Amino acid sequence: MVLFGIAGVFSAEVTKAAGNETLIRSPNCGYLLQDSNRSDLSLFQAVAGFTAMEAIATLAASAYSRACYGKSLSGLQCHQYPKPNIPWTSNRNVPCPFKGNICKDDVGGFEMDTGLIDSLNTLGINSKASEAIQYRKVTSCSVIRTKEYAYDYNSTNSENEVQQWVRYYYGKLFDHPHNFTYQYNKDYVIGPSGYTLV
Repeated sequence: MVLFGIAGVFSAEVTKAAGNETLIRSPNCGYLLQDSNRSDLSLFQAVAGFTAMEAIATLAASAYSRACYGKSLSGLQCHQYPKPNIPWTSNRNVPCPFKGNICKDDVGGFEMDTGLIDSLNTLGINSKASEAIQYRKVTSCSVIRTKEYAYDYNSTNSENEVQQWVRYYYGKLFDHPHNFTYQYNKDYVIGPSGYTLV
């Protein structure tokens, strides 16, 4: 029993000496994919499960941003990363980032720029200092027209139920086999809650 107490104190001191940063290696990192071997879940259950996980991740990100972005840090979660937030600049008056007449006339574009981000010191990616990289993300967006680009589409699912979709045709995506840009299912009460930045 005494050995467990000493080991506990020793490991607490080792953790304390290492600081707040922890090296983690997991075989379970990466994308979340549905297990195609599971036949006990219907398509609706699988989509609902992914949507719930997406909503939880979005709410956690929202809570983190409220607590850790801005002038004052309020919350213990603000110290889980090497830097609590990544500074960025914005420009509210940029031209439409898309070709053609897709952007609404009365609204200009919006641009966000991180500047150079260091993979080791800012993101906390474990590497030798000599192998660290610098990364910059510039994102431009604008309010776009929808009426001229949206079309209704019906399909039948595996249970022979007709599903109603709206498809948007702004141009073909580089890795997408179809000619529409985005679609959403009008029948699902539970719609996509999170978002994906590309």
